[in-house]
Amino acid sequence: MTAAQPEESLPPKLGFGTALAIVVAQSFAFRVLLDAALGSTPGAAAGLAILFGTPLLTIVFARQLWRWVHHQAICDARGGGSAAKVAPGRRSTELRAAVIAVEAANPLQPAHDPTPRPTIAPAGAPDAPFLARCADASAALAAEFAAAIDDAQRAAMAEQLCENFQLRWAGPATARRASLLAAEVPPSFDAAARALRGLALRFAASAAPLAEGAFAWDVPPLRAGGEATVGRALRAWTEATSSAADSALFSSTGFWISPYGAHVVGALALLFSFLELVAVANGKYLIHPADWVAHLCFALGFAVVAALLRAGRREPARWAWAATLVAAAACWATEAALSSCKCAGPYAETHTAGGDPTLRDYPWQWAWMVAVAAPTALGMAGVSTHPHRTFDILFVFLPCMCVLMGTPMAATDYQHFKGRSEIGVGPFALLNNFSSVAVLAPAFAGIGTYLWAGRTRALAKARRMAAEDAARYTRLWEQQLLPAAGFREALRSLEEGAWREVQENALRLPKRQLSAPSLYALLMQADELNDLLQAKLHDVCAAHGGEHHACGVKGETRALQKVFRSYRGDWRRLGDLCRTSLVFETIPQIEACLRAIGTDAELQVVRAGDVKMRLREGFDAAALSGGYRDIQLCVRLDSAEARARGVHEHLCEVQLHFAPIVALKSGGGHKSYVLCRNLGGK
Repeated sequence: MTAAQPEESLPPKLGFGTALAIVVAQSFAFRVLLDAALGSTPGAAAGLAILFGTPLLTIVFARQLWRWVHHQAICDARGGGSAAKVAPGRRSTELRAAVIAVEAANPLQPAHDPTPRPTIAPAGAPDAPFLARCADASAALAAEFAAAIDDAQRAAMAEQLCENFQLRWAGPATARRASLLAAEVPPSFDAAARALRGLALRFAASAAPLAEGAFAWDVPPLRAGGEATVGRALRAWTEATSSAADSALFSSTGFWISPYGAHVVGALALLFSFLELVAVANGKYLIHPADWVAHLCFALGFAVVAALLRAGRREPARWAWAATLVAAAACWATEAALSSCKCAGPYAETHTAGGDPTLRDYPWQWAWMVAVAAPTALGMAGVSTHPHRTFDILFVFLPCMCVLMGTPMAATDYQHFKGRSEIGVGPFALLNNFSSVAVLAPAFAGIGTYLWAGRTRALAKARRMAAEDAARYTRLWEQQLLPAAGFREALRSLEEGAWREVQENALRLPKRQLSAPSLYALLMQADELNDLLQAKLHDVCAAHGGEHHACGVKGETRALQKVFRSYRGDWRRLGDLCRTSLVFETIPQIEACLRAIGTDAELQVVRAGDVKMRLREGFDAAALSGGYRDIQLCVRLDSAEARARGVHEHLCEVQLHFAPIVALKSGGGHKSYVLCRNLGGK
């Protein structure tokens, strides 16, 4: 269903206080690193390298970190979807209008209007009658361009065709509009574009449906590139079209679907490489060999992770991340043990008397810091093993552990330098010996607090919207429907009769697509099956007095969103690539249709829980479905034609709706649902 995104779904803007905090934190990091390094660097060349390298690396890291946690709606052709192409610096009102326009006109959503019985397309490849239908649809869309009142409207049509329907017009070129709101596009154009795109998607791997007209793919579907392209997208897909600033952080795959993940990890690799060079230049690797090896693990490991992410190898990158953190944790545990026992080599008591001040002046504090660093590194490995906890690990666990690591050394350092007037001492001495800890804790805690506050505010507004919708549905349900004569009896008959009978005779199967060896094969199955499903359910619906609302195959972008936001990368859980809606005026009609579906020899119902039976008195609709009520079935179409096409084991979704509830939807409905879904990373 179409859903116009409200303002709250856009990324929160960078406030002055947040920007100031980040700048101050980075300034402290630069000052402390520079002071500590230049104070003991033997050569001028190393000093110059530190002078110019440190601010550059901190700026790069800060920029990439902020880009990661502060999404903008961008277009990513690799993901197979399209989004508002908004130039940097565009006014916020235009950005909002762009996103709303794209989301509201998203052709990947099912239509609302009842549809006639679908014409079943041929199997395998387009035939002459199907190509004739495509030619007619192309001609109808070309007529919309010819009927445009001026060049501005024609340009608006061309731009909307690219942005919303992935199609490109090959007609006379016109200047692109300066704004998405510069010209009005008639509704008939939207319908014509949707019709042509729906036909073209039926055979997405073939250019024939578009070859005869004045149109072509602007962003070809993933299926058009074959199994290799779909497989590559499955491995490398990122959350590039999300309208929620932090949805990746709260999704089932967390950090690993961020479009800026490779950039952030690459910046970390550069930062640790630079620290390694400083340690070598200062000779500190001879004093803290285990600590130096830990940093070397970070430099090399993060470089490998960044390279794997850039290559689209998400799973190997996750395990490389975990291995890097485990290796660093082992090094820090070794450093803590050797520093505590002072048993040999650079850690011996006699050596530290004139050596590094960290070991000489802060013996137990240093041992404490590296001892706490070890479990911190292990906890950070959870970003790989428990990616759905990304936000908690990065912005709650890490800052707390940083404070725990640095507090003893900070207190000792402050007492040591208290009262001195030299630059860099006094209150600033708190940052003297643990600059990375002092920067990481406030920086990550600050960014996490900012994201949490913005997300909480947006979710609160979304929940208020959902509560308003739920209140409307509840008033209709409790004040008008339930008191009606015979309504409660009809509900009980529906629940205890038809629903129970259908579920008792349903197949006990896992809700997983087991009939396809790959996501590409699953999408091709959906293409082959969808017309058959729509035609079959149209007949069943019409036989019981209902209105059939046909749906196209779920769009690739939304399918991949669900795979990574909700299903932890398991594409076999996509049970609604093919789905259809049946709308009825009365409960007895729904009951009769439900019984017919359950007893139809060509329809196999897969058992579902009672949570899918929302048309009953005991269902808490306000808490579980935003007040909306319907019945959702998981079915397989086991007809002769479906068997001939090899799609009879493909799982589909059938929704049975009650007309008075459907009529209550406003403005396309589900705005708050889509907003909560995006913000929640679902």
